[in-house]
Amino acid sequence: MKLVMVVLGDQINTVTLDLLFIMDITESMQDLLDETRDSIKYILDKIKRDSPGIDVRFAYEGYRDFADLKEGQKYYTIDFETDLDLFKSKLDEIKAIGGGDDAEDVAGGLNAGLNMNWRSNARYAILIADAPGHGNQYHDAEVQDDYGNGDPNGLVLEELMEKYVDNNINLCLTKIDEYTDIMFDRMMQAYKARSEKSQDKPKIEVINYDEEDSNMIDDKNKNQKEKKRTMGNLVAKTAIEIYNHYSQKAEKSANQGAK
Repeated sequence: MKLVMVVLGDQINTVTLDLLFIMDITESMQDLLDETRDSIKYILDKIKRDSPGIDVRFAYEGYRDFADLKEGQKYYTIDFETDLDLFKSKLDEIKAIGGGDDAEDVAGGLNAGLNMNWRSNARYAILIADAPGHGNQYHDAEVQDDYGNGDPNGLVLEELMEKYVDNNINLCLTKIDEYTDIMFDRMMQAYKARSEKSQDKPKIEVINYDEEDSNMIDDKNKNQKEKKRTMGNLVAKTAIEIYNHYSQKAEKSANQGAK
C-alpha cells in the first residue's frame, strides 16, 4: 500500500493512526499472550513493509490484578511508539503471571489506556480479556471476585466507557469465552448511549470468533490452546482491517481534495 497524503488546502498531512492493545496478562492468558504477540509482530512487519512512511503508532497496556500490586507488576505499559522494531523488542519482555481471584483489573487497564499519549484523530483500542472486571454486576455468581462491591480504586467500567467516547477512541472487545458476556453487554450499553450524543460518534464492537466463517475454529470441537490461537489471528485481522479502513478513507479524502 502506498503512502497516502491528506491534502487540506495548502497543508499536507501524513496519514496517522493510533492503535492500542489492552490485554489481560495474568497467568491464564499465557497461550493467548504468545499468539497475540506473534500476531502484533506480523502486523508491524506488514505495515513496515507495505507502508514504510505512514504514521501508525502502536501502544500496549498489559494489566493483571490487585494481588500483583505489591510486586510492582500490576501493569506493563508501552506508550505510543513509531519505532516498530523497538515496540517488538518491548513486547518480548512481557510475561503472563499472577492473577489472584477469577476477576481481573479490567477497569485499571482501560483507565491506563486513557492516559496514553493519544495524538491521531483516528484512535482505536482493542481489549483482549478472558475474565470480567471486579464488581458482582459484571459477572455470574460462579466467578470468584475478591472485590465484589466494585473496583477498590473507585473505577467504574460504565464511566470509563463514557471517557473513551469523550476522547473519540473506538473500542473493540474480544470475546474469548462466556465469562465476559455480562461485562461486555454493560460496557457496550454505556458506550453506545454516550456515543449517540457525541459529535464524532466513535464505535464499539465485539470480536467473536463464533461468528466467523466455517474456516474459523469451533470452540465446541477444539481445545483451549487452539481457540486462543484463533483469537490471536482474529486480533491481527481486526487490527489490519482498522488500518486498511482508515487508509482507504484517507485516500478517498485525498482524491476528493485533488479534484
